[in-house]
Amino acid sequence: MDGNYQNKEEDLKLSIFQQWITEIIKNKYWDNYRELHIDEISRDFDDYKNWFEEALVILEIFRECLYDDYKVLLVIELNYLINSMENSRLDWEFLKNNISHFTPPAFYLFPKNDSKLIKTLKI
Repeated sequence: MDGNYQNKEEDLKLSIFQQWITEIIKNKYWDNYRELHIDEISRDFDDYKNWFEEALVILEIFRECLYDDYKVLLVIELNYLINSMENSRLDWEFLKNNISHFTPPAFYLFPKNDSKLIKTLKI
C-alpha cells in the first residue's frame, strides 16, 4: 500500500513538472522570466534547510521531462557576504550552508538558443 501511495505521489509531482513545462512552452513565458519556486511544487519543500538538495533532485526530474530544444535553469539565491571570497571556496558545502532562507530556489525554462539564456550563462 505504501509503495502505491508513493508512486501516485511521484506521478503527481512529475505531472506538475510536465504541466509547468507545457505551459511555459505554449505561452513562451521565458520572455517574462516566469519561474517556478521549489516551495510552489509541494509543501514538502517548505523547509529552507533542505532546499539545496531538493532543488538538485528536482533539477534532475526536469531534465528527464524536458524536450531536447529546451534548457532548465536553476537559480539559487545565496546569503549576502560582507567580504568577497575566492572562487576556490565556492563548493557544494558552501552553497548548501549559504543558501538564502528568504527566496526559495527557482527554475526557469528557456529554448536552448534563447539570447537571454546565452547572455546569462556568459556572465
